[in-house]
Amino acid sequence: MIDVLSYSFFQKALLAGVLTGLLCGLMSVFVVAKHMAFIGQGIAHAAFGGIALGLLLNIDPNLPAALFAIAMALGVSYLSGKNIKRRDLTIGVLLALSMALGVVFLSFSSGYQGSVMSYLFGNILAVNHLDIIWLIVIIILTITFLVAFSKELKFFAVNEQIAEVYGIPSALIQTLLLISISLAVISALRIVGIILVTSLFLVPGAVSLAFARSYKALFAISVVVSILSILVGLFLSYWLNIPSGATIVLVLSTIFIATQIVEKSR
Repeated sequence: MIDVLSYSFFQKALLAGVLTGLLCGLMSVFVVAKHMAFIGQGIAHAAFGGIALGLLLNIDPNLPAALFAIAMALGVSYLSGKNIKRRDLTIGVLLALSMALGVVFLSFSSGYQGSVMSYLFGNILAVNHLDIIWLIVIIILTITFLVAFSKELKFFAVNEQIAEVYGIPSALIQTLLLISISLAVISALRIVGIILVTSLFLVPGAVSLAFARSYKALFAISVVVSILSILVGLFLSYWLNIPSGATIVLVLSTIFIATQIVEKSR
């Protein structure tokens, strides 16, 4: 273990893993509590269009991917409102639209295969300083949002109708929350990829909802599960010489299955 920790690429991967775990752990609570499983997957796939555009223009894909993801979040919030069935339908349509745009953009570019694969399946060992800076900025913005709207988010997470009775603008909170989730999804793409990113936004929140006994404990447990899963998956992938993104998801899935077994045994 000492040897691998001496490599700079692994040190950056560890730092990126901790930062991503913190970010996804915080957002996972709301994704699970508000039954937004499909929105995480939808935003991740919507980001594909932005990534393809970035590769076509030969710029850092993070920025166009973030713009596409935020556009997806705003579109879902505006077109679906509070209607869950309409929200899933809107996500499906916008997801397909962005994926189609991504395929078109890629058809005009060349030499993109390796870059696309890293975004589809993730490669935490390939993170660079720019990725680290991006993660830090998004974490600062996310924590600022969570602190500034802590009371509103607590009401919104429990019951939107009650929140409105107390004068809380549920539509605005939902929109801001979707934007925050979008930025978190984009930040996690380099870790586990578009195809596997959903697990990072479901398992930590599901585990915390199963065992937490207070509102603060929800976030604490979720963040711990998220960070540990990424770190354990990272070390296992290095030792076993297997893809890091898939290994992290396997660790998360194992934790989720174990949690379900414990819950049933109760």
